[in-house]
Amino acid sequence: MKALHDLFYVATQCTSYHYAFAMLFPEAAVNGTEVHPNREQRLMLNAISEATLMFVRKSAEFFKPEERSDKPDTVYSYRYPGYTQQEWIIPQETYREFHKRVGHITIREARYGKVEWPVFPLAIQAVRKWAEFFGMVGTSYSKTDPGTKEFCTHCATAMIKVGAAMEHDVAVTEKIAKG
Repeated sequence: MKALHDLFYVATQCTSYHYAFAMLFPEAAVNGTEVHPNREQRLMLNAISEATLMFVRKSAEFFKPEERSDKPDTVYSYRYPGYTQQEWIIPQETYREFHKRVGHITIREARYGKVEWPVFPLAIQAVRKWAEFFGMVGTSYSKTDPGTKEFCTHCATAMIKVGAAMEHDVAVTEKIAKG
């Protein structure tokens, strides 16, 4: 059960950029108006953006298909009863770029330039997968451990709710951008 709490933490951290943006720019989060962050806001958003991307990276590694080289002390979704939907939630190439550009200091930017990461779509994909995971795992615990089932149901519901809010905000922004 302790690991499930830790996993829920990872899942909720995938929403950090969304919440920070909505707190800094509540009107823009609702109606999609263009924002012009000041220096301090840009600094905070950049840091939260990279933190969110790291949690999306952790999520991608958690949900990936099983490989022979998997570390025995790493938590993977395939190790949970009732969950069989392992897949790369982001392209493997994006995962590798996260590893090189977000997870480590490398010379990639100097050689190839900056990358504009689509933070919202990547985070939404992770949030959807977490909702699916908690829903399926909760079902597998329904008879043997009602407390774990209840916790997983709560987590799935929370992820569905925040995922819907994130999707709504992105849809509003895209609609306004298209005119």
